[in-house]
Amino acid sequence: MQRQRFRRHALRAVALSSLGVLAPLGLAAQVATDTTRLTITGVVYDRASGAPIPGARIVVGGAEVVVVTGDDGRFTIEGLRQGTYRVGVGAVGYRSVQGDLRMVRSGELDFPMDALTGPAGGGRPSRIVGHVLEMETGRPLEGAEISLRGRAPRQVSDREGHFQIGGLTPGLHMLSVRYLGRAPAESQVEVPPEATLDVEIRLAVEPVALAPMVVSAAPRNSYLEDMGFYERRDAGLSGTLFTRQDLAERNPRSLAEVLVAVPGLRVMPGELGRFQVRMRRAVRLTVDGGEGCFPALFVDDVRSEVGWLQDLDPARVEGMEIYSGANAPLRYNDACGVILVWTRRGGRGPGHD
Repeated sequence: MQRQRFRRHALRAVALSSLGVLAPLGLAAQVATDTTRLTITGVVYDRASGAPIPGARIVVGGAEVVVVTGDDGRFTIEGLRQGTYRVGVGAVGYRSVQGDLRMVRSGELDFPMDALTGPAGGGRPSRIVGHVLEMETGRPLEGAEISLRGRAPRQVSDREGHFQIGGLTPGLHMLSVRYLGRAPAESQVEVPPEATLDVEIRLAVEPVALAPMVVSAAPRNSYLEDMGFYERRDAGLSGTLFTRQDLAERNPRSLAEVLVAVPGLRVMPGELGRFQVRMRRAVRLTVDGGEGCFPALFVDDVRSEVGWLQDLDPARVEGMEIYSGANAPLRYNDACGVILVWTRRGGRGPGHD
């Protein structure tokens, strides 16, 4: 019923030829008197089914007016002066139509459109040829996928970025171009009847959202660097290493509190309030009947007695390494194990006493 109402009050559109050119239309009177400015309303619909066509473009040449139909296929053009205009109508999937219209009064227009089912009038089919290029450099992109909505198969650009799509009917087509690593491009193109449309598509680099990256770095102590501390740590030797920062986080009252947590070590009370350090091994000592053996101790690269650990202030230690058995570096290798201590007194870099 609504379609009948449109047609009863609408302007009559008649195709002059198979190319879809509209005949000049006379306006049915909608107002009692002429006006200086005209308002034209109307609807664009599928000729075969009568269904409205949303998104169709109506272009009024000479007046620089372009309007687009809504979901109901309707449109409104306001502010036109009386006169003759070149009017074109296009929609994706339909043959474009155009013609000269003489506007004398406000009124209503119907635009029936034919779906793109083959070349208009059985004439020579149209085609699209083009280039796919980088946006930044203009270099050709090989392997870009080019497609028309509703049409298969897709085309692929060659080494020079060229492509062509033939066998097309005139009218609006939705052209889509995709390339890995580049933002996809999609736009409407109007293919003329029995002709070739030449297009150039430039693709920009597609931005990629990355997760935030947090980089933390701790300064290296020049003294420990010279003594090979970091080299041994980075090499992944099977030892336990402590930096000055590690010790500061633990805030021990003595090195015994640090050593007691090291796997393979036993820290026990000794004479005169001092503590003893033993490596856990299947060896029974005859001195006091305890299990294990005494590791070698080097303080600032000088061999010392293990008991001296009691006198070392943890705040004065720059680094400490503990190795069991033969896992120690060759220079300090000992059958039981070795403890290497590097103090601020031995330091030669900035920040050392």
